[in-house]
Amino acid sequence: MKSAHQSLRELTPILAIFCILGLACVVESGEGDNQPNQVTPGDGDGDGTQPGDGDGDGTQPGDGDGDGTTPTGECVELTSDEVENGAVLDGCYLVDGSLTVTGGTLQIEGGTEMYFESGRGLTVDGDDGEAAIEINGSSSNPVLMRGSSDNATAGFWSGVRIRRTGAAPNTISGLIVEHAGGRNWGTNQRDTRQGGLVIDTGADAQITDGIFRHNQHAGLSIHAAGSTVTVSGSSFEDNEGYPIRLRPNHVGDLNPDLHFSGNDDEFVQIARVRSNDPHITLENDATWPTMAIPYEAYRFYVEADLTLTPGSTFHIKSGGFVRINEGGTLNADASGADPIRFVGVSSAPGSWTGLRFIRSYSEDNVLANIEVRNGGSSSYRHESGTRGGILVWYGRLDINEAVITDSEGHGLTGHGDTTLVTGCEDMTFENISSNEINAHQRGNESDPATVC
Repeated sequence: MKSAHQSLRELTPILAIFCILGLACVVESGEGDNQPNQVTPGDGDGDGTQPGDGDGDGTQPGDGDGDGTTPTGECVELTSDEVENGAVLDGCYLVDGSLTVTGGTLQIEGGTEMYFESGRGLTVDGDDGEAAIEINGSSSNPVLMRGSSDNATAGFWSGVRIRRTGAAPNTISGLIVEHAGGRNWGTNQRDTRQGGLVIDTGADAQITDGIFRHNQHAGLSIHAAGSTVTVSGSSFEDNEGYPIRLRPNHVGDLNPDLHFSGNDDEFVQIARVRSNDPHITLENDATWPTMAIPYEAYRFYVEADLTLTPGSTFHIKSGGFVRINEGGTLNADASGADPIRFVGVSSAPGSWTGLRFIRSYSEDNVLANIEVRNGGSSSYRHESGTRGGILVWYGRLDINEAVITDSEGHGLTGHGDTTLVTGCEDMTFENISSNEINAHQRGNESDPATVC
């Protein structure tokens, strides 16, 4: 491939500046009105024409079919550089550097192919400024980003990271990402910000019609605190790790039309930022969609109004829990539909802690047509009688049509004299090591919890 060690910085207005010494690129600036730079392939003879494929029809050199093969023709080489005031990519590019967008919008047109050398990547980081990326592909005319070698495997290149873009929108349509995820963008090895595409703190994004395949750790990783990231019409295939990893505040922005196949960990993981974080918290009211695959989580708090849709399944890792705190509610009403299921990643009795309602007195706490399996791994605050599949600790819950099985301790237990558990119709208990239903009281209280 011919080299074009070009800069993507904004060039002198009005002029069209060609790459020095006839190297294979052309960069055209705007007309003094802050138009982005156009970066198009040259043919190396200094006349600014595109290289073609040798047949005289002026077509681009890449194969353009998005099948994951490297191009047979010539590509413009992009080395380490910054995009400060916007640029347009339209053609075939070999990225042999750390390409960073620090201001303006990087526009990538449909049909563009970007081949990344080992360890290289693309970063959009406005430092809370107005940097953004706009990928204008489609399912029929995608933008391809993949490793530069025909032998590239998952983690060959770093991936794409977007963060701190301020109010600027990031629209990502028709993007194919392959062989990425080789870099952990976090501060230590426990950080989970790694994958084909990483949406990080302070970045809004809209992702449509994408394909994320053969990436390491995750196809898509979303950790954009305080931001909105919507994902629809996209496929996650054969990733080494999870198809999607994201924090609780982003789950409600997933579209149920997503497709999953062949991923090593076939779950949508509700992930901690770092693997040693004690828990994560849902802070925004949300309705979580039913996905084609289960969710997986460890420990998360609910401190907002959470509604679950029928047919959803949650696999909870060993020692984990789902905890509804004061100010939070859980509405998991699957009446007349497919049940909502909470099960341990391990099928052993007591492999996870269970559902816990802690000082949440809302009438909106509803469980109907649910299954809770493998809970009861530990008590709450070392209080006897609090171990079980479902615990209500000074709170309120209406529960019906529940199947609670394989619990260490109790099946359903209430604690505290102000606790109220109502409904309790069509309840099924199997393999419970202690009481199926338990009403507990503290030593200084005259009355136990009111349970069923």
